[in-house]
Amino acid sequence: TSSFKKLWAKYESSVEQGLPKTGIDILSKIQDKAKGKRDIGHYFKATYLKAEQSMSLGYSDTKKNIEELEEWLAGVDTPDQKAIISAILFSNYLNYFNNNRYKFNELTDIEASEKPSDDIDQWTVNQYQTRINDLYDAIFVDSEFLLTKSAKDYIPFIEIHDFGKYFNHDLYHVIYTFTLNTLNSYPYGPGWRENLASDLRDTTIDLYHKNSDGVLLLELDGFTSDRNFR
Repeated sequence: TSSFKKLWAKYESSVEQGLPKTGIDILSKIQDKAKGKRDIGHYFKATYLKAEQSMSLGYSDTKKNIEELEEWLAGVDTPDQKAIISAILFSNYLNYFNNNRYKFNELTDIEASEKPSDDIDQWTVNQYQTRINDLYDAIFVDSEFLLTKSAKDYIPFIEIHDFGKYFNHDLYHVIYTFTLNTLNSYPYGPGWRENLASDLRDTTIDLYHKNSDGVLLLELDGFTSDRNFR
């Protein structure tokens, strides 16, 4: 809509002028507007850029983002939005855990079934493990449905590239790529399941078994990744 365009234009202007604090304020307005309209595309683009701007200023809103996303996830009922929000939360939790892992490793583990504190700074390693694994499962629980959804519905958060044409610009391949990048960025998550990234790639190749071009690209990507980790 025109109101979003005006806000994005103001944000771009703040970037050109080298005003990150102003940019963050504008991104917060975009987030608030998008939340009110339940517009996931604009919300997540603003959230992503806000995190980048915050880090450039030496602070992070990851904990706040997690709290807001958990609240949003609890209120959605469509498989595509659940998958997207779960994927972003999965990445945010891993980021937060890795940045604070020494503190969490000093805490005594409690029963994973015990209701965790509302404050994630009080969580133990096994509580992070449980939440992160649950989110991973939630991302792909409706994989077949995600294959039928177009990534174009989530512009501007998801940018459409020529590469996506080999996967019919479906939402699944976008979420898969994002999640795989997360796994490769944080290979030492809490209680990591062994070979999680390679298992995800194999599952994805099976899903695209009728798409020979897509399968070839996935296999080449797997070969490159395996060589990089040797």
